[in-house]
Amino acid sequence: MARAVPNRALLRRVRPSYNKGAWLAAGAAGSALLACSQTQETWSHGLPKMKFTYFNIQGAGEKVRLALVLLGVPFEDERVDFKDWAALKPTTKFGQLPLLSICGQDAVSQSMAHLRFVGSLKPGLVPQKPTDLLRMEETLGLATDFDTSWDPCLLLSLQHQRFGYPEEWAEKQETLKRLRTEWVQNTLPKRLEYYEQQLNGQPFFGGARPNLADCVILPQLRKFQLGFIDHVPVDCLDVSPTMSAYVARMLAVPEIKAWYDKQKK
Repeated sequence: MARAVPNRALLRRVRPSYNKGAWLAAGAAGSALLACSQTQETWSHGLPKMKFTYFNIQGAGEKVRLALVLLGVPFEDERVDFKDWAALKPTTKFGQLPLLSICGQDAVSQSMAHLRFVGSLKPGLVPQKPTDLLRMEETLGLATDFDTSWDPCLLLSLQHQRFGYPEEWAEKQETLKRLRTEWVQNTLPKRLEYYEQQLNGQPFFGGARPNLADCVILPQLRKFQLGFIDHVPVDCLDVSPTMSAYVARMLAVPEIKAWYDKQKK
């Protein structure tokens, strides 16, 4: 039987490109970077000048900030005050944040697109080996499943009318407490167990160093420890000593520690 030969041209297309020339030839992102290349002062150490715009919370934007920080990519960290959002929203692409602007070009939406773009700028957060890349994407899928399981607990507190409840709903807090308590007791342990399996004894989901999946999962888990989510105890991650230790280990990564120390000032 003839041995299968990898399609090397295809592999070159799907593997991340880290050089400036490759990005200059790549679609919409390439157009923005071409504009950058024509104005040399907009480049910093061969990287495009970027502005990341999001609210002054972690939410959907923190994973992108962490990726930029871990790679040492300079960026303008624009924080939008919630009181200004109503006026700003109609001017934004798709009426949402976060947004990523490259060299002052039209801003791009969708935080996962931002994350993968940032990961392509420099080596470090995206595996080069296809099987390792597949495993990272599997972990990102697990993270999406985690968020999907939590979403009703979040959305019911923000937009309960979407679930068919009247605007004035006296049982809202009682229902929310029951829903979140059940999630912490029944769903969270299983989701953390899946993460433990995926870590498989390694310090990070990327192995010896974090990858894009770690940028997603750290803020995803850490929010439950910060005390701002009603009816969720701050020690809820203690059900998994492995994942509690993982969060502490991520927070001790020098670049991440410096990032959060800066936020405290």
